[in-house]
Amino acid sequence: MDLGQGIRELKKRSGKEVDVNYPMVKELTSLGNDRNRNFSELANEEHDEKTWEIMTSFYNDCLKFWRKEQEKYGNVSNEEVQKLALRDVSVITTNPYSPNGEKLDEKTQEKWIKNKKKQLVNTKNAKLFKNLER
Repeated sequence: MDLGQGIRELKKRSGKEVDVNYPMVKELTSLGNDRNRNFSELANEEHDEKTWEIMTSFYNDCLKFWRKEQEKYGNVSNEEVQKLALRDVSVITTNPYSPNGEKLDEKTQEKWIKNKKKQLVNTKNAKLFKNLER
């Protein structure tokens, strides 16, 4: 079922007009322009939860390691520690906690890294604005 068929089905079942300005419909419309894609494929695009959790856990472990190194040597900034941890996470392709090293979902990895970079930039900008207010 493509997006157009889904909207028609909703209209048929409810007997009402479907509001195409509703946020979810807008999102599905932007994702569903390719008529060959179905709703289950769109749902799978979000991310693989297991990969997301592994990436988060590994990042936190790397962050702990680099913070211990920072305490030992003291010449590394907090920002640099976060960059080092992010760099470590960005190179893994398999589960670092598993002896078999199951392959991680590549799309989820890319999304996680992009999300973490955005989060770090926003945190940095928030600190800058806070310092400016003083």
